[in-house]
Amino acid sequence: MNLKITMVGDKETARAFSRLGDNMTGRTMLPAALSGALILRNRMKELVSKLTGTLSRSIHIGNHTGHVPVDVFTPNEGPGYSDIGGTIVVPGGVRVETGTNLIYAAIQEFGGTIRAKDKPYLVFKTKDGSWHSVKSVQIPPQAYMRGAYLEKKPDVIQEIDLALDYMIRDALK
Repeated sequence: MNLKITMVGDKETARAFSRLGDNMTGRTMLPAALSGALILRNRMKELVSKLTGTLSRSIHIGNHTGHVPVDVFTPNEGPGYSDIGGTIVVPGGVRVETGTNLIYAAIQEFGGTIRAKDKPYLVFKTKDGSWHSVKSVQIPPQAYMRGAYLEKKPDVIQEIDLALDYMIRDALK
């Protein structure tokens, strides 16, 4: 899922942007992108199933923990926690990745069937303490990433727009 924001304006706006020069390149746009990514990350954490909480704790903004204020981290998160990717700077832009690196995250998001691989049965213990042996388990989709993206896309755009507005006003002073 990609969210691409293109700024369009009149000639006066274009002249203002040209006066900004390097102020609107990727590294300067990073705080605006992070402000939008925080909205997505927070909603993903709210929507994800929390049987143990590991998947929720693993959702983070890739390689940007040093740029995010400490008070927005959840427990067990902090500098060095992020490893899903980094900043990708392109001419006049930046890409920020939000998600998780847990191997089972995709089956939780999209659903699917888990089958025994090297043994005849999957063996697991349920919350009530009983043990089960089955050939497969069907996991229903729980669209915590897609759900957050679809629900919060307008809020993300608004947040990035507001952050860029502040940056532009500050740069033109």
